[in-house]
Amino acid sequence: LYLVTRDGDYLSNLDKKKPNTYLEDEWREKRHGEIKIFESIADLVSQLEKDEVEFKKLRRSELLDELKLSGSFAQTHSLIDELSPLIDDFNENDIRKFLFAYYSNSQVSMIGSDSDLKIAKGLIKKHPLYSKELRESIVREIIGEDED
Repeated sequence: LYLVTRDGDYLSNLDKKKPNTYLEDEWREKRHGEIKIFESIADLVSQLEKDEVEFKKLRRSELLDELKLSGSFAQTHSLIDELSPLIDDFNENDIRKFLFAYYSNSQVSMIGSDSDLKIAKGLIKKHPLYSKELRESIVREIIGEDED
């Protein structure tokens, strides 16, 4: 429950950023949830935006982990469909994970010429954090060469 209030009746006597203990206990007992207090709608919106960014980051990571372990061409296509719209938001670690999955999992690399994978690879290559050196380091990691 998100509660936007400055009314002291809803706030803890000890910590004005937390809900009243009675209210918090009742909500937890009856709804099995927690109450988050905000002083303004702007504070709530700011928190929701931060939560959305974190959710998207976690979702990208989960999808990339699944791509690395993809056991079929169909699963790979499904994952690429979900990942492609997110590529612009990739960080360097996401790019590394994508490249690792592409070069280490035959269920990904064997269909690299399919249109959806071609598009995804193109988006990765155009990404400002992508570099040929990064790609080469992933390939060396997969084949087990030292970087000396």
